[in-house]
Amino acid sequence: MDPEAYRKHYLAQMENAPRGQARNRVADRGVKQAASEPAPGTGIRLLMAVAGDPKALVDKRLDAIDAINRFAFDLKAFQEYNADYTRLLKTLRTDASSKVRSAAFQRLALSLDQDSRALLQKGLSGDVSPLVPEKTAITLLGIDDHASSRAALRAAAEQSEESTRRAALRGLAADNNSAALLERIAADSTESAPVRETAALSLKVASPKRFVKLAKKLALDDGEVDRLRATAVSALAHNAETRQLASSDKFNKELEQVSQRTSSRALKASIGRFRTLAK
Repeated sequence: MDPEAYRKHYLAQMENAPRGQARNRVADRGVKQAASEPAPGTGIRLLMAVAGDPKALVDKRLDAIDAINRFAFDLKAFQEYNADYTRLLKTLRTDASSKVRSAAFQRLALSLDQDSRALLQKGLSGDVSPLVPEKTAITLLGIDDHASSRAALRAAAEQSEESTRRAALRGLAADNNSAALLERIAADSTESAPVRETAALSLKVASPKRFVKLAKKLALDDGEVDRLRATAVSALAHNAETRQLASSDKFNKELEQVSQRTSSRALKASIGRFRTLAK
């Protein structure tokens, strides 16, 4: 199959395949063909051409990027294309399509690309026009444990709209230097329950000891939101370390009393799981 015929054949498959599992199978076939037709590696170059073609339909370009990314999991086989693909992705960061830009940044973020990290941070700070939505930038920076990324996440955790704040809080889970911030937000009754839940669950990872102290306090406070209390007790139960730190005869008896007086089924169920696992 000559290169142009291959390109048309591949794009026709993408055109006709529905979204979801069927299209994934097409992308899988595209990966195999890219490695072998019409000559080893030629298909990868064609997929790159589709991904970088501003005249092609956005869905086709995204499918091409997806197929390349799947092939790239074979690091040895993809090694000779990696530099060219990285250059293409960096070009696509300023593409007219926001979806293509986001796909490019996502792949580069997984590679911990410093230039892309800097662009995301500058977009958040207002130094340059943002190239991706704020929540996307925060989510991608959460992949990177660089100190400057953590600073951007901490700022977003306090200043952004709720869904972005929650993305930032999730990104801080691996940062024990953010434990105080996470604890403060989780304990703040003026915050929404979803924000507090996210902060608490991230705190569990960042500082198990601080989480246990907070979770026990939340669980026993009848003035707190039952949803948050149930989440706190469940999180204590489902981790051996936190369960061991929290479990004591006194706390177990206090939880039994909470279970008897609460009308929340979720909280009752969480306490039941904790008491069963803590035995």
